[in-house]
Amino acid sequence: MAEADVDARIASLPPGKRALLLERLSRTRADPPIARVLRPGPDERGFELSFAQQRLWFLEQWEGGGALYNVAQGWWLEGPLEVERLRGAFAQVVSRHESLRTALVSEHGEPRQRVLDEVAVGLEVVDLSALPLEQARAEAQARAQVLARRGFDLAQPPLLRVAVYRVSESAHLLALVIHHVVSDGWSMGVLWRELGACYAGQGEALPPLAVQYPDYAQWQRAQLQGATLERQLGYWRDRL
Repeated sequence: MAEADVDARIASLPPGKRALLLERLSRTRADPPIARVLRPGPDERGFELSFAQQRLWFLEQWEGGGALYNVAQGWWLEGPLEVERLRGAFAQVVSRHESLRTALVSEHGEPRQRVLDEVAVGLEVVDLSALPLEQARAEAQARAQVLARRGFDLAQPPLLRVAVYRVSESAHLLALVIHHVVSDGWSMGVLWRELGACYAGQGEALPPLAVQYPDYAQWQRAQLQGATLERQLGYWRDRL
């Protein structure tokens, strides 16, 4: 039976039966879980990129950099802020996640990702509290937008920047800009949750990470090759 016919039959099922069938099909897949893939470690050229990373790296080279792939978020923090504690929290989060310590370098025209053991995250602090409150808030937002429009050099980690704009004793704007090649919307949620835990002094209680992003990249490369890759390429060739 052709894949299109299978898809059509699955789509015609009632939602409950469709979910049950998809769950059973997922259990029968031959792909090994990512956590079970043993990573031998990078060779002298570093790790391979995931397909998503390779696409973004290519687009960066093609378009000459810029801020198109920057992911920018900001939070208004109410109450007193301990800047050094926040700086330490960011350091803890970066130490946990290899993607936040990753550089994308070109070796003979081919991109590789290198994971650094340590990366210092600069936290810029700008005091705007001498301005009237509303003016200070507007200035903080304007500066955060300027921060978001600055491009990154993918070969120079960390591929994130942080700034705190103090508008009063109890009001601060925390601005975070990170390149999409090492993060996405879902990952930003993880980052904010872990940052909050580390700021609250609960960083040591966070569970160790069994899988890092380079593990996923190697797993993805191992799965999408040979007959599996040709089958998926053939699917899209037929439709495009």
